[in-house]
Amino acid sequence: MQEQADRWHESISAKRGKKIILAYSQSNFANIGNDFPWCPPSNAHLWNGGVKGQDGTAFKALSADSISVPTAAVATLAEKNPGIDYHLVVCATGGTGVRAAVGMDYLWTGTPAEGHEAGSVHISDAADRIFYAPRDKEGWLRFRGATNLGMPLKRVRPARLEVADDPSRTIVFEITGPREQSGSWFSQEISVVSATAWPPLDGTVVRLYPAQDWLREVMRRNVDAAFDALGRVGGQRVFDEIWIWPTESDVSYHDSYEGRDHPELLRLLSPWTGEHTQFTYTLPWPHHPVVQGHKTLVKWWEALRRIVAEKPAQRALVSFDDTPVEYWCDSNNVHVASGMPQWRLGSLMAERSRKA
Repeated sequence: MQEQADRWHESISAKRGKKIILAYSQSNFANIGNDFPWCPPSNAHLWNGGVKGQDGTAFKALSADSISVPTAAVATLAEKNPGIDYHLVVCATGGTGVRAAVGMDYLWTGTPAEGHEAGSVHISDAADRIFYAPRDKEGWLRFRGATNLGMPLKRVRPARLEVADDPSRTIVFEITGPREQSGSWFSQEISVVSATAWPPLDGTVVRLYPAQDWLREVMRRNVDAAFDALGRVGGQRVFDEIWIWPTESDVSYHDSYEGRDHPELLRLLSPWTGEHTQFTYTLPWPHHPVVQGHKTLVKWWEALRRIVAEKPAQRALVSFDDTPVEYWCDSNNVHVASGMPQWRLGSLMAERSRKA
């Protein structure tokens, strides 16, 4: 049935208007609910990759057997505009913050001597341990509390370092030990997977990525393949809309998110955006139950409001603070509950982005 629906969609879409949308976040865009029976509109299509690091090959008809926040949103738009075909690309992995897409900039040092630790990163001569400063080269705090590059057996992807000006120069490594305090540094045991033209000279700006799905390349591969599938070339390879559900992993890093990571995310997206690309941002985690945590969250919301206010004609902000707490699950209400709440939140996101 799914294959038949896909062929039918292809046949009717050749002569119709098209809009292509990118949705980027972590678990609240990646999570799929299977307990909500619905009838997806025939003019909405989903790229079959980009979630949890998968590479896609084609746009498919929305499935009546599954629902997510972004598919609910695109279905809402498609139902309101039956003369337009909507194509959605979702790039999201649970538990994966913005640094998996934009990395963290450090200065490479060949020796972990005291005095070099501020904003620096180092790998031991035996290539079995990485040393990294809590703050990056610009002074942004990157490892608050117990935050680390990854934990053994928890992350299935390797971490990596690359020269910022020449990403072909890189070292890729598995995290094999927990974070330890090493003087002014943090350090973790590693096992090198590969290295190309490494190491660089002392003082070289390098970009450090945690042991998570490498969202930068996941996004590049899937977006380029999606545009290829639509036959878009040159200046046609531009998104009509981009939906950003800011990653909850970055709540405690509102200053670096606003000051460096979001601008870097826009640079990553810039090859696929134009003056008419519309951005929608959400204010996540509307029912955080912890007072102290909520204060931190409010600072993040304030940062997101400032980001949207920079370009009010191009950016919309959507709040879910009036939604029932029952729409959210887990002990801290961080995730959208499966099924009907995903449908409702996706629909609200689509509708409110038009009214913001």
